[in-house]
Amino acid sequence: MSCALDLIIPFSTGDPGLAPVLASASPAGLVDLMGAKGYHLAKMAGTGIPVPEGFVLTTEATEEFFLAHEELLRAAEPYGERFPDLVDSCPLPPRVEAALRRGLAGLQERTGRFFGSAEAPLVVSVRTGATVSMPGILDTLCNLGIDGARPEGRAPFWVADSSVKYLEDYGRLVGGLGRERFEETRKRFEGGALPALEARAGALRGMVPLPLDPADQAVRAVRALLIRSRGRRTAEYLKINYITERLKVAIVVQRMVFGNFNEKSGAGVVFTRDPSTGLAERAPGGARRLCGQFRMGGQGSDVVDDRGEVEPLERMEERFPGAARQLEEAFFRLEREERTVQDGEFTVEDGTLWVLQARSAKMSPRGTLRAAVDMVEEGIIREEDAIQTMGSRQLERLMYAQDQPLDVSELERIGQGRALVPGAASGHIVFSAEAIGRFKARNEPTILCRENLRNEDVPLMEMVDGILSRQTNQTSHATLVARAAGHPALIEASVELDPAARTLAYTNRNLDRVALPEGTYVTIDSARGAIYRGFASLRSADLADPALRSFLGYLNRRPTVKVFTQAEDEESFRTAMSLGADGLGYFRSDVIFFKREVNFVLCALLLASPEQEEDLQRELTDVLVREYEDLFRYCGPEIGIRLIKHSMPEYFPTAPYEIRMMAEWLARRAGEDPADPTAVERRIQAIRDR
Repeated sequence: MSCALDLIIPFSTGDPGLAPVLASASPAGLVDLMGAKGYHLAKMAGTGIPVPEGFVLTTEATEEFFLAHEELLRAAEPYGERFPDLVDSCPLPPRVEAALRRGLAGLQERTGRFFGSAEAPLVVSVRTGATVSMPGILDTLCNLGIDGARPEGRAPFWVADSSVKYLEDYGRLVGGLGRERFEETRKRFEGGALPALEARAGALRGMVPLPLDPADQAVRAVRALLIRSRGRRTAEYLKINYITERLKVAIVVQRMVFGNFNEKSGAGVVFTRDPSTGLAERAPGGARRLCGQFRMGGQGSDVVDDRGEVEPLERMEERFPGAARQLEEAFFRLEREERTVQDGEFTVEDGTLWVLQARSAKMSPRGTLRAAVDMVEEGIIREEDAIQTMGSRQLERLMYAQDQPLDVSELERIGQGRALVPGAASGHIVFSAEAIGRFKARNEPTILCRENLRNEDVPLMEMVDGILSRQTNQTSHATLVARAAGHPALIEASVELDPAARTLAYTNRNLDRVALPEGTYVTIDSARGAIYRGFASLRSADLADPALRSFLGYLNRRPTVKVFTQAEDEESFRTAMSLGADGLGYFRSDVIFFKREVNFVLCALLLASPEQEEDLQRELTDVLVREYEDLFRYCGPEIGIRLIKHSMPEYFPTAPYEIRMMAEWLARRAGEDPADPTAVERRIQAIRDR
């Protein structure tokens, strides 16, 4: 199939040639060939959803590239000032580059737009897509070819704005320049007015070395993005999401549409259900509606990279009612056909809707659960599908003690925010990976503080216990990953965050400014939208949640699925059984030996003289028989027991008061008075030193 297609698969809305391509292999086979992004774009185009024209450079082509440079890429970290040298050292294999150039030429022919034409310019995005969805992890370069679209005289706003974005992104993604390199230019030509944008673009052209031919820029961009797909951020994402399959990558080249084109343009991100709660949003009349955010006069990258202010999706409905209806029809249809909650990106250019991406939504654990149960009740999916939807890590997150603080009456409320991920968390405020590692080494909780969440923060989001950010955008790529991580998170925080000074500042009741240094305990509570100074104990998760009970009912009705609990006492066992557990699958025998009435007998045996051993062995046996009889009384016949893990000396008490209590117990047993804790401690230490 791929040989016949010559390593590229073109797509455009209404193209009859897509039908045989999509029918030629299974969906899994096509994702393996085109990547998830390319497959879903081609599928949408094939069903009439308005998708800008483009083509996919298949995984077979990119695998040739990786194979050709395997040793070099394994040894190199694809970032930093020397990145251009690495790009120079990794040319595309000849037949892959030839296929890419043919794809670009064919795209110009199909669209009637051409590189370098001021009247009918072709401007494209170059997007990396993997065989699994990885929002915010792989890179995209937009606006390639925009510099050739400049007419004589003053450029239109959309050309100047897009040129600035392209030059910065090309310099960063292909030229290896850090974001800080562009700060001086941004400050020197401050503002978004046309003269400032043109001056800024001119300055950037002197900083960023570009090949003159846009096709050459595209070839170099593909090489750079493929190298970056093997970077640390991808490896961390795969690791924290337990993705063990070998990742394949495809490249999607697609005609750009411009949300910054004129006053009848904009871009946004859309969800078919609320990604935090899983609830379907309803219009006042009761009809379902989409949720998301929209930026008037902005490109899609402004929204997903959190560049600029965004508005609720309802504002788009007011301005572009026709495009809004078309968007609803497309995404609710995709939800029914794909049988998963959908999220996607779209652009309105001069009043016309274009869908740029659709995929299974990344949601919070509670949102995933609620949506799955609701979709079963709505007849969209079956109970079996709902079980497949919930990953074990997400189900585990729901059981964590993250609902509400028990009592915050003693804590000072220092700010408020908006819930991104439901729940509550207490921890040390941290601003860096180094600080997170320091507290994690002591097994202490942390709250990651960020002015704006970035894709670079993805590895850190998994390590912390909560997230606090000032950003207003709740649909950027980084926030999607934060939701999937599942830790309680607040955005739109009213506090000040200073990463350079590593402080969180607020104004207290006396109107004094208070700065808290890194390491101070704070508590965030999504339900109240509140930020507190200090540490709060958390109560356990809401196990009476109807959605959770429904889901556990699905598991109980599956004859091939049995759910066993881990419990260490009758109360926790009864709680698990009330939630539908089939039995006790994991009981740690260590727990019995740490009970004081058992532990003292065991320790007495370990300290005993040979003539005392027989009586103590008999006594220990009797105690253990009573303990296990009690265990079997409430747990039933199906049980898994872990045998003793510790070495015998580990069962000796260590705290002074425990040693004293044991010494008193041994003295009473021997009829001695008084007890001698020091002598007992010496005997214990002698056994440990053997």
